[in-house]
Amino acid sequence: MRPRQLLGLCLAALAAFYLIELLYHGVLSAVYPYDLNYGEGYILNDALRLVRGEPIWTDITQFPMVRSAYPPLYLLITGLSSWPSPSFLGPRLVSLVAALAVGAMLVWHARRATYGWMPAIAAGGLWVGSTFVYQWAPLARVDMLGLALSLAALLLVERGDLPRDSVVRPTVASLTIAALLCSLALLTKQTFLAAPLAITISLALRRDYRALWFAAAVAVIVGGVTFALNAATAGQYAQHVIFGNAANPYRLDRTVEMTALFLRINPIATFAAVWAIVLYLSSMRPSLVGVYVPLALATLLTAGNVSSDVNYFLEPTVALALAVPIVWRAASGSHPTLVYGLAAVQLALLIHLPNGLMTQYPPGPAKGSTAVEEDVRIGERVEAIVRSGGQNALVELAGFAVLTGAPVWIQPVDLLAEQRRGRWTPDLLTASIAEHRWSVVVLSHKFLPPESLATLEREYQQTDGLSSPNGFSYFVYRPRVR
Repeated sequence: MRPRQLLGLCLAALAAFYLIELLYHGVLSAVYPYDLNYGEGYILNDALRLVRGEPIWTDITQFPMVRSAYPPLYLLITGLSSWPSPSFLGPRLVSLVAALAVGAMLVWHARRATYGWMPAIAAGGLWVGSTFVYQWAPLARVDMLGLALSLAALLLVERGDLPRDSVVRPTVASLTIAALLCSLALLTKQTFLAAPLAITISLALRRDYRALWFAAAVAVIVGGVTFALNAATAGQYAQHVIFGNAANPYRLDRTVEMTALFLRINPIATFAAVWAIVLYLSSMRPSLVGVYVPLALATLLTAGNVSSDVNYFLEPTVALALAVPIVWRAASGSHPTLVYGLAAVQLALLIHLPNGLMTQYPPGPAKGSTAVEEDVRIGERVEAIVRSGGQNALVELAGFAVLTGAPVWIQPVDLLAEQRRGRWTPDLLTASIAEHRWSVVVLSHKFLPPESLATLEREYQQTDGLSSPNGFSYFVYRPRVR
Protein backbone atom coordinates (compact mmCIF):
# COMPACT_ATOMS: atom_id res chain seq x y z
CA MET A 1 0.00 0.00 0.00
CA ARG A 2 1.38 3.39 -0.99
CA PRO A 3 1.91 6.05 1.73
CA ARG A 4 -0.84 8.28 0.32
CA GLN A 5 -3.32 5.40 0.30
CA LEU A 6 -2.40 4.51 3.88
CA LEU A 7 -2.84 8.12 4.98
CA GLY A 8 -6.15 8.31 3.16
CA LEU A 9 -7.31 5.19 4.97
CA CYS A 10 -6.30 6.74 8.31
CA LEU A 11 -8.17 9.92 7.40
CA ALA A 12 -11.34 8.02 6.54
CA ALA A 13 -11.07 5.81 9.65
CA LEU A 14 -10.73 8.82 11.97
CA ALA A 15 -13.68 10.63 10.37
CA ALA A 16 -15.85 7.50 10.60
CA PHE A 17 -14.85 6.97 14.25
CA TYR A 18 -15.76 10.54 15.14
CA LEU A 19 -19.12 10.27 13.39
CA ILE A 20 -20.02 7.05 15.21
CA GLU A 21 -18.85 8.56 18.49
CA LEU A 22 -20.97 11.68 17.95
CA LEU A 23 -24.06 9.59 17.15
CA TYR A 24 -23.51 7.42 20.23
CA HIS A 25 -23.08 10.38 22.54
CA GLY A 26 -25.83 12.37 20.85
CA VAL A 27 -28.52 9.73 21.09
CA LEU A 28 -27.73 8.83 24.72
CA SER A 29 -27.71 12.53 25.64
CA ALA A 30 -30.99 13.16 23.84
CA VAL A 31 -32.83 10.51 25.86
CA TYR A 32 -31.32 11.59 29.20
CA PRO A 33 -34.26 13.27 30.97
CA TYR A 34 -32.46 15.99 32.95
CA ASP A 35 -30.30 19.08 32.43
CA LEU A 36 -26.93 18.61 30.75
CA ASN A 37 -26.12 22.30 30.52
CA TYR A 38 -26.92 25.36 32.61
CA GLY A 39 -28.98 27.02 29.84
CA GLU A 40 -31.02 24.06 28.64
CA GLY A 41 -33.76 24.27 31.26
CA TYR A 42 -34.32 27.97 30.66
CA ILE A 43 -34.66 27.42 26.90
CA LEU A 44 -37.10 24.54 27.47
CA ASN A 45 -39.08 26.77 29.83
CA ASP A 46 -39.19 29.60 27.28
CA ALA A 47 -40.16 27.21 24.48
CA LEU A 48 -43.08 25.68 26.37
CA ARG A 49 -44.35 29.01 27.62
CA LEU A 50 -44.17 30.47 24.12
CA VAL A 51 -46.22 27.70 22.50
CA ARG A 52 -48.76 28.02 25.33
CA GLY A 53 -49.11 31.70 24.52
CA GLU A 54 -47.53 32.88 27.77
CA PRO A 55 -45.25 35.95 27.80
CA ILE A 56 -41.53 35.19 28.07
CA TRP A 57 -39.97 38.62 27.49
CA THR A 58 -41.15 40.30 30.69
CA ASP A 59 -39.99 42.73 33.37
CA ILE A 60 -37.29 40.91 35.33
CA THR A 61 -37.54 43.23 38.33
CA GLN A 62 -40.55 41.13 39.35
CA PHE A 63 -40.94 37.36 39.57
CA PRO A 64 -40.29 35.42 37.41
CA MET A 65 -36.83 36.96 37.13
CA VAL A 66 -35.81 35.19 33.94
CA ARG A 67 -34.08 36.81 30.98
CA SER A 68 -35.10 35.20 27.69
CA ALA A 69 -32.06 35.98 25.58
CA TYR A 70 -32.99 34.45 22.21
CA PRO A 71 -35.32 35.19 19.29
CA PRO A 72 -38.35 32.91 18.80
CA LEU A 73 -37.62 30.42 15.99
CA TYR A 74 -35.81 27.64 17.88
CA LEU A 75 -38.13 28.18 20.83
CA LEU A 76 -41.21 27.69 18.65
CA ILE A 77 -39.84 24.57 16.94
CA THR A 78 -38.66 22.92 20.13
CA GLY A 79 -41.70 24.01 22.09
CA LEU A 80 -43.92 22.19 19.62
CA SER A 81 -41.60 19.15 19.73
CA SER A 82 -41.81 18.91 23.53
CA TRP A 83 -45.45 19.88 24.08
CA PRO A 84 -47.68 18.99 25.91
CA SER A 85 -45.44 16.73 28.05
CA PRO A 86 -42.20 18.59 28.95
CA SER A 87 -39.09 16.76 27.75
CA PHE A 88 -35.59 17.54 26.52
CA LEU A 89 -35.82 14.83 23.85
CA GLY A 90 -37.36 16.89 21.04
CA PRO A 91 -35.19 20.00 21.50
CA ARG A 92 -32.02 17.93 21.73
CA LEU A 93 -32.87 15.95 18.60
CA VAL A 94 -33.47 19.20 16.70
CA SER A 95 -29.94 20.31 17.64
CA LEU A 96 -28.37 16.94 16.87
CA VAL A 97 -30.01 16.70 13.43
CA ALA A 98 -28.93 20.28 12.68
CA ALA A 99 -25.34 19.43 13.64
CA LEU A 100 -25.36 16.41 11.33
CA ALA A 101 -26.82 18.58 8.57
CA VAL A 102 -23.92 21.02 8.98
CA GLY A 103 -21.49 18.12 8.58
CA ALA A 104 -23.28 16.88 5.47
CA MET A 105 -23.18 20.36 3.90
CA LEU A 106 -19.46 20.69 4.57
CA VAL A 107 -18.80 17.30 2.93
CA TRP A 108 -20.96 18.26 -0.05
CA HIS A 109 -19.20 21.61 -0.45
CA ALA A 110 -15.70 20.12 -0.36
CA ARG A 111 -16.67 17.32 -2.74
CA ARG A 112 -18.24 19.78 -5.19
CA ALA A 113 -15.26 22.15 -5.02
CA THR A 114 -12.53 19.53 -5.57
CA TYR A 115 -14.25 16.52 -7.16
CA GLY A 116 -12.41 14.44 -4.55
CA TRP A 117 -13.61 12.37 -1.62
CA MET A 118 -10.52 12.82 0.55
CA PRO A 119 -10.90 16.59 0.98
CA ALA A 120 -14.62 16.02 1.59
CA ILE A 121 -13.81 13.48 4.31
CA ALA A 122 -11.25 15.87 5.82
CA ALA A 123 -13.76 18.74 5.90
CA GLY A 124 -16.49 16.61 7.42
CA GLY A 125 -14.03 15.06 9.87
CA LEU A 126 -12.99 18.49 11.14
CA TRP A 127 -16.62 19.14 12.07
CA VAL A 128 -17.78 15.81 13.52
CA GLY A 129 -14.38 15.29 15.14
CA SER A 130 -14.36 18.58 17.00
CA THR A 131 -14.74 18.07 20.75
CA PHE A 132 -16.66 21.35 20.78
CA VAL A 133 -19.25 19.93 18.37
CA TYR A 134 -19.30 16.72 20.41
CA GLN A 135 -20.13 18.70 23.54
CA TRP A 136 -22.74 21.03 22.04
CA ALA A 137 -24.51 19.03 19.31
CA PRO A 138 -26.92 17.10 21.58
CA LEU A 139 -27.85 20.04 23.82
CA ALA A 140 -31.16 21.88 23.78
CA ARG A 141 -29.47 25.10 22.70
CA VAL A 142 -30.14 27.42 19.77
CA ASP A 143 -26.70 27.35 18.13
CA MET A 144 -26.82 24.28 15.88
CA LEU A 145 -30.10 25.17 14.19
CA GLY A 146 -29.00 28.75 13.60
CA LEU A 147 -25.65 27.63 12.19
CA ALA A 148 -27.28 25.08 9.87
CA LEU A 149 -29.61 27.75 8.45
CA SER A 150 -26.72 30.19 8.07
CA LEU A 151 -24.48 27.67 6.28
CA ALA A 152 -27.33 26.59 3.99
CA ALA A 153 -27.77 30.21 2.90
CA LEU A 154 -24.05 30.60 2.27
CA LEU A 155 -23.68 27.45 0.17
CA LEU A 156 -26.85 28.15 -1.76
CA VAL A 157 -25.34 31.39 -3.05
CA GLU A 158 -21.75 30.17 -3.39
CA ARG A 159 -20.89 29.12 -6.92
CA GLY A 160 -17.27 30.25 -7.10
CA ASP A 161 -15.30 27.32 -5.76
CA LEU A 162 -15.72 24.93 -8.66
CA PRO A 163 -12.19 24.26 -9.91
CA ARG A 164 -12.94 24.80 -13.59
CA ASP A 165 -15.32 27.74 -13.26
CA SER A 166 -15.06 31.45 -12.76
CA VAL A 167 -17.35 33.14 -10.25
CA VAL A 168 -20.93 32.52 -11.32
CA ARG A 169 -23.59 35.14 -10.76
CA PRO A 170 -26.15 33.74 -8.27
CA THR A 171 -29.73 33.64 -9.42
CA VAL A 172 -32.47 35.84 -8.02
CA ALA A 173 -34.19 32.75 -6.64
CA SER A 174 -31.07 31.57 -4.78
CA LEU A 175 -30.53 35.03 -3.31
CA THR A 176 -34.17 35.26 -2.24
CA ILE A 177 -34.07 31.89 -0.48
CA ALA A 178 -30.70 32.77 1.05
CA ALA A 179 -32.13 36.01 2.43
CA LEU A 180 -34.94 34.02 4.04
CA LEU A 181 -32.49 31.45 5.49
CA CYS A 182 -30.22 34.19 6.87
CA SER A 183 -33.25 35.86 8.43
CA LEU A 184 -34.35 32.60 10.01
CA ALA A 185 -30.81 32.09 11.34
CA LEU A 186 -30.87 35.55 12.93
CA LEU A 187 -34.31 34.81 14.36
CA THR A 188 -32.77 31.70 15.93
CA LYS A 189 -29.71 33.42 17.37
CA GLN A 190 -29.10 37.10 16.81
CA THR A 191 -25.31 36.82 16.47
CA PHE A 192 -25.22 34.81 13.22
CA LEU A 193 -24.18 37.83 11.16
CA ALA A 194 -21.16 36.39 9.32
CA ALA A 195 -23.12 34.71 6.50
CA PRO A 196 -25.40 37.66 5.56
CA LEU A 197 -22.43 40.03 5.82
CA ALA A 198 -20.31 37.74 3.64
CA ILE A 199 -23.03 37.46 0.99
CA THR A 200 -23.55 41.22 0.94
CA ILE A 201 -19.82 41.99 0.77
CA SER A 202 -19.23 39.35 -1.91
CA LEU A 203 -21.97 40.80 -4.11
CA ALA A 204 -20.67 44.32 -3.55
CA LEU A 205 -17.14 43.28 -4.55
CA ARG A 206 -18.59 42.00 -7.82
CA ARG A 207 -20.37 45.34 -8.26
CA ASP A 208 -23.65 43.50 -8.14
CA TYR A 209 -26.40 45.95 -7.17
CA ARG A 210 -28.37 43.05 -5.65
CA ALA A 211 -26.16 43.40 -2.59
CA LEU A 212 -28.46 46.26 -1.60
CA TRP A 213 -31.73 44.41 -1.90
CA PHE A 214 -30.32 41.25 -0.33
CA ALA A 215 -29.19 43.20 2.75
CA ALA A 216 -32.47 45.12 2.73
CA ALA A 217 -34.52 41.90 2.56
CA VAL A 218 -32.75 40.45 5.60
CA ALA A 219 -33.08 43.74 7.47
CA VAL A 220 -36.78 44.03 6.67
CA ILE A 221 -37.64 40.46 7.70
CA VAL A 222 -35.61 40.47 10.92
CA GLY A 223 -36.39 44.08 11.69
CA GLY A 224 -40.11 43.56 11.08
CA VAL A 225 -40.32 40.58 13.42
CA THR A 226 -38.21 42.40 16.01
CA PHE A 227 -40.37 45.53 15.84
CA ALA A 228 -43.58 43.52 16.15
CA LEU A 229 -42.35 41.50 19.11
CA ASN A 230 -40.91 44.57 20.80
CA ALA A 231 -44.21 46.42 20.41
CA ALA A 232 -46.17 43.43 21.71
CA THR A 233 -43.96 43.19 24.82
CA ALA A 234 -43.81 46.92 25.62
CA GLY A 235 -40.10 47.07 24.78
CA GLN A 236 -39.08 43.99 26.76
CA TYR A 237 -38.08 41.97 23.67
CA ALA A 238 -35.27 44.43 22.87
CA GLN A 239 -34.15 44.49 26.52
CA HIS A 240 -33.90 40.69 26.63
CA VAL A 241 -32.69 39.78 23.15
CA ILE A 242 -30.79 42.79 21.82
CA PHE A 243 -29.35 44.34 24.96
CA GLY A 244 -29.27 41.22 27.13
CA ASN A 245 -25.88 39.83 26.10
CA ALA A 246 -24.50 43.36 26.00
CA ALA A 247 -24.92 43.36 29.77
CA ASN A 248 -22.24 40.67 30.12
CA PRO A 249 -18.75 42.09 30.73
CA TYR A 250 -16.10 41.63 28.02
CA ARG A 251 -12.58 40.62 29.05
CA LEU A 252 -9.60 40.63 26.70
CA ASP A 253 -7.81 37.99 28.77
CA ARG A 254 -10.83 35.70 28.33
CA THR A 255 -10.62 36.21 24.55
CA VAL A 256 -6.96 35.19 24.60
CA GLU A 257 -7.69 32.19 26.81
CA MET A 258 -10.59 30.94 24.68
CA THR A 259 -8.74 31.50 21.40
CA ALA A 260 -5.79 29.53 22.73
CA LEU A 261 -8.11 26.63 23.60
CA PHE A 262 -9.41 26.65 20.02
CA LEU A 263 -5.98 26.87 18.40
CA ARG A 264 -4.51 24.15 20.58
CA ILE A 265 -6.53 21.41 18.89
CA ASN A 266 -6.85 23.08 15.46
CA PRO A 267 -3.31 24.30 14.62
CA ILE A 268 -3.00 22.78 11.14
CA ALA A 269 -6.56 23.63 10.09
CA THR A 270 -6.11 27.22 11.32
CA PHE A 271 -2.89 27.57 9.34
CA ALA A 272 -4.71 26.21 6.29
CA ALA A 273 -7.55 28.71 6.78
CA VAL A 274 -5.09 31.61 6.99
CA TRP A 275 -3.41 30.31 3.84
CA ALA A 276 -6.79 30.16 2.12
CA ILE A 277 -7.46 33.78 3.06
CA VAL A 278 -4.06 34.80 1.65
CA LEU A 279 -4.78 32.91 -1.57
CA TYR A 280 -8.03 34.77 -2.05
CA LEU A 281 -6.54 38.14 -1.22
CA SER A 282 -3.63 37.61 -3.60
CA SER A 283 -5.90 36.57 -6.45
CA MET A 284 -8.42 39.33 -5.73
CA ARG A 285 -11.12 36.78 -6.49
CA PRO A 286 -14.22 37.73 -4.50
CA SER A 287 -15.46 34.22 -3.74
CA LEU A 288 -18.18 34.06 -1.12
CA VAL A 289 -16.38 31.41 0.94
CA GLY A 290 -13.21 33.50 0.75
CA VAL A 291 -15.12 36.40 2.30
CA TYR A 292 -16.93 34.29 4.88
CA VAL A 293 -13.91 32.44 6.32
CA PRO A 294 -12.19 35.50 7.87
CA LEU A 295 -15.52 36.88 9.11
CA ALA A 296 -16.37 33.58 10.83
CA LEU A 297 -12.90 33.27 12.34
CA ALA A 298 -13.20 36.83 13.62
CA THR A 299 -16.12 35.74 15.80
CA LEU A 300 -13.49 34.21 18.09
CA LEU A 301 -12.94 37.75 19.34
CA THR A 302 -16.41 37.70 20.89
CA ALA A 303 -15.37 34.85 23.19
CA GLY A 304 -14.25 37.51 25.67
CA ASN A 305 -17.85 37.56 26.90
CA VAL A 306 -17.54 36.25 30.47
CA SER A 307 -20.45 33.86 29.90
CA SER A 308 -18.91 32.40 26.73
CA ASP A 309 -18.63 28.65 26.26
CA VAL A 310 -17.54 26.27 23.51
CA ASN A 311 -20.52 27.33 21.38
CA TYR A 312 -18.38 30.34 20.45
CA PHE A 313 -16.11 27.90 18.60
CA LEU A 314 -18.78 26.39 16.35
CA GLU A 315 -18.83 28.95 13.53
CA PRO A 316 -15.01 29.22 13.45
CA THR A 317 -14.92 25.40 13.12
CA VAL A 318 -17.21 25.67 10.10
CA ALA A 319 -14.82 28.26 8.65
CA LEU A 320 -11.89 25.84 9.02
CA ALA A 321 -13.82 23.09 7.24
CA LEU A 322 -14.83 25.42 4.40
CA ALA A 323 -11.18 26.36 3.88
CA VAL A 324 -10.12 22.74 3.33
CA PRO A 325 -10.94 22.47 -0.40
CA ILE A 326 -9.27 25.82 -1.13
CA VAL A 327 -5.95 24.73 0.31
CA TRP A 328 -6.30 21.14 -0.90
CA ARG A 329 -6.55 22.31 -4.51
CA ALA A 330 -3.64 24.68 -4.11
CA ALA A 331 -1.24 22.20 -2.49
CA SER A 332 -2.22 18.70 -3.56
CA GLY A 333 -0.85 19.06 -7.10
CA SER A 334 2.77 19.44 -5.98
CA HIS A 335 2.73 17.79 -2.55
CA PRO A 336 -0.21 15.35 -2.40
CA THR A 337 1.30 12.99 0.19
CA LEU A 338 2.13 15.91 2.49
CA VAL A 339 -1.44 17.21 2.24
CA TYR A 340 -2.85 13.79 3.14
CA GLY A 341 -0.42 13.50 6.04
CA LEU A 342 -1.20 16.93 7.48
CA ALA A 343 -4.94 16.30 7.20
CA ALA A 344 -4.59 12.98 9.03
CA VAL A 345 -2.48 14.57 11.78
CA GLN A 346 -5.03 17.36 12.22
CA LEU A 347 -7.87 14.87 12.67
CA ALA A 348 -5.74 12.86 15.08
CA LEU A 349 -5.26 15.99 17.19
CA LEU A 350 -9.03 16.06 17.72
CA ILE A 351 -9.10 12.65 19.41
CA HIS A 352 -11.56 12.32 22.27
CA LEU A 353 -13.24 9.35 23.94
CA PRO A 354 -16.69 9.11 25.60
CA ASN A 355 -16.47 10.10 29.28
CA GLY A 356 -12.71 10.11 28.88
CA LEU A 357 -9.91 11.79 26.97
CA MET A 358 -10.65 15.41 25.93
CA THR A 359 -14.46 15.20 26.12
CA GLN A 360 -14.43 17.82 28.89
CA TYR A 361 -12.10 20.25 27.13
CA PRO A 362 -12.19 22.78 28.71
CA PRO A 363 -13.51 21.32 32.00
CA GLY A 364 -17.02 22.06 33.22
CA PRO A 365 -19.99 20.30 34.87
CA ALA A 366 -21.54 17.70 32.53
CA LYS A 367 -19.56 19.12 29.58
CA GLY A 368 -19.27 16.33 27.03
CA SER A 369 -20.45 13.78 29.58
CA THR A 370 -22.41 10.80 28.30
CA ALA A 371 -25.10 9.95 30.85
CA VAL A 372 -24.80 6.75 32.89
CA GLU A 373 -27.32 5.03 35.16
CA GLU A 374 -26.09 6.83 38.28
CA ASP A 375 -26.74 10.19 36.57
CA VAL A 376 -30.35 9.11 36.06
CA ARG A 377 -30.72 7.95 39.67
CA ILE A 378 -29.35 11.21 41.05
CA GLY A 379 -31.59 13.15 38.69
CA GLU A 380 -34.64 11.23 39.87
CA ARG A 381 -33.82 12.07 43.49
CA VAL A 382 -33.46 15.76 42.67
CA GLU A 383 -36.71 15.69 40.69
CA ALA A 384 -38.52 14.18 43.69
CA ILE A 385 -37.12 16.88 45.97
CA VAL A 386 -38.21 19.65 43.61
CA ARG A 387 -41.63 18.07 43.19
CA SER A 388 -42.05 18.03 46.97
CA GLY A 389 -41.61 21.80 46.99
CA GLY A 390 -44.57 22.36 44.70
CA GLN A 391 -45.03 25.84 43.24
CA ASN A 392 -42.62 27.34 45.79
CA ALA A 393 -39.53 25.40 44.76
CA LEU A 394 -36.61 27.68 43.82
CA VAL A 395 -34.32 25.77 41.46
CA GLU A 396 -31.10 26.89 39.80
CA LEU A 397 -31.08 24.20 37.06
CA ALA A 398 -34.42 25.15 35.53
CA GLY A 399 -35.10 21.83 33.81
CA PHE A 400 -36.09 20.22 37.10
CA ALA A 401 -38.71 22.91 37.68
CA VAL A 402 -40.10 22.56 34.15
CA LEU A 403 -40.30 18.76 34.37
CA THR A 404 -42.18 18.91 37.68
CA GLY A 405 -44.60 21.64 36.59
CA ALA A 406 -43.14 24.25 38.96
CA PRO A 407 -42.51 27.83 37.78
CA VAL A 408 -38.99 28.89 36.85
CA TRP A 409 -38.50 31.83 39.17
CA ILE A 410 -34.91 33.01 38.63
CA GLN A 411 -31.98 32.89 36.20
CA PRO A 412 -29.02 33.81 38.43
CA VAL A 413 -26.21 34.25 35.86
CA ASP A 414 -28.18 36.70 33.74
CA LEU A 415 -29.48 38.50 36.82
CA LEU A 416 -25.92 39.12 37.97
CA ALA A 417 -25.14 40.61 34.55
CA GLU A 418 -28.21 42.84 34.74
CA GLN A 419 -27.19 43.88 38.26
CA ARG A 420 -23.78 45.00 37.00
CA ARG A 421 -25.58 47.22 34.48
CA GLY A 422 -27.84 48.68 37.14
CA ARG A 423 -30.98 47.23 35.55
CA TRP A 424 -31.79 44.80 38.34
CA THR A 425 -31.35 44.63 42.12
CA PRO A 426 -31.47 41.53 44.32
CA ASP A 427 -33.65 43.20 46.97
CA LEU A 428 -36.88 41.37 46.12
CA LEU A 429 -35.12 38.01 45.77
CA THR A 430 -33.26 38.48 49.04
CA ALA A 431 -36.46 39.52 50.83
CA SER A 432 -38.31 36.46 49.53
CA ILE A 433 -35.59 34.21 50.97
CA ALA A 434 -35.63 36.04 54.28
CA GLU A 435 -39.42 35.61 54.43
CA HIS A 436 -39.13 31.84 53.83
CA ARG A 437 -41.21 32.10 50.67
CA TRP A 438 -39.50 29.04 49.21
CA SER A 439 -40.33 25.62 50.60
CA VAL A 440 -37.17 24.14 49.07
CA VAL A 441 -34.17 25.66 47.30
CA VAL A 442 -31.96 23.54 45.03
CA LEU A 443 -28.70 25.10 43.82
CA SER A 444 -25.98 23.70 41.59
CA HIS A 445 -23.55 26.48 40.74
CA LYS A 446 -24.54 28.86 43.57
CA PHE A 447 -24.68 31.78 41.15
CA LEU A 448 -27.04 33.74 43.40
CA PRO A 449 -26.03 37.34 44.20
CA PRO A 450 -23.77 37.40 47.29
CA GLU A 451 -26.37 39.10 49.49
CA SER A 452 -29.05 36.61 48.46
CA LEU A 453 -26.73 33.64 49.01
CA ALA A 454 -25.72 34.97 52.44
CA THR A 455 -29.39 35.31 53.42
CA LEU A 456 -30.05 31.77 52.20
CA GLU A 457 -27.21 30.39 54.31
CA ARG A 458 -28.57 32.25 57.34
CA GLU A 459 -32.30 31.53 56.95
CA TYR A 460 -32.12 28.03 55.42
CA GLN A 461 -30.15 24.92 56.23
CA GLN A 462 -28.63 22.51 53.77
CA THR A 463 -30.43 19.20 54.18
CA ASP A 464 -29.00 17.26 51.24
CA GLY A 465 -25.96 17.31 49.00
CA LEU A 466 -25.90 15.15 45.89
CA SER A 467 -23.16 14.68 43.30
CA SER A 468 -23.76 13.18 39.88
CA PRO A 469 -21.04 11.41 37.85
CA ASN A 470 -21.53 13.96 35.08
CA GLY A 471 -20.08 16.67 37.34
CA PHE A 472 -23.25 18.39 38.51
CA SER A 473 -23.73 18.90 42.24
CA TYR A 474 -27.05 19.63 43.91
CA PHE A 475 -27.32 21.51 47.20
CA VAL A 476 -30.74 21.24 48.85
CA TYR A 477 -31.86 23.86 51.35
CA ARG A 478 -34.98 24.03 53.50
CA PRO A 479 -36.13 26.83 55.85
CA ARG A 480 -34.73 26.83 59.36
CA VAL A 481 -37.26 26.47 62.16
CA ARG A 482 -37.71 29.83 63.83
